[in-house]
Amino acid sequence: MSKTKSASETAMAEIAIPPESPLPSPAEPEHTENRRVFRDRVYTSRVLVMDDDRTIEVSKGQAVALDDQQYDYLNAHPEMKPLQE
Repeated sequence: MSKTKSASETAMAEIAIPPESPLPSPAEPEHTENRRVFRDRVYTSRVLVMDDDRTIEVSKGQAVALDDQQYDYLNAHPEMKPLQE
C-alpha cells in the first residue's frame, strides 16, 4: 500500500534547504565592550520589561546589560546578581 505525493508535498520537497547550507549567525550588539552579564537567580529564560518599555532577555540564566540604564535596572533587580569576570 503506497501513498502518492500530492502536488503541494512535491513542491515543499523542492524548496527544502539543503543541510550543508550555513545558518545565519545571530546579530551581535554593536557595543560589545560595554556588556555586563548578570545571573538570574530564579529563571533560566524570561523577558524583563523596563519602565521605558525596552526589554532585556534572560537566556540560559543570564542577562546582558548593554547600556547604563539596563545595568542600573538589572543591578537593582532583587533576582539578578552581577557575574564576576
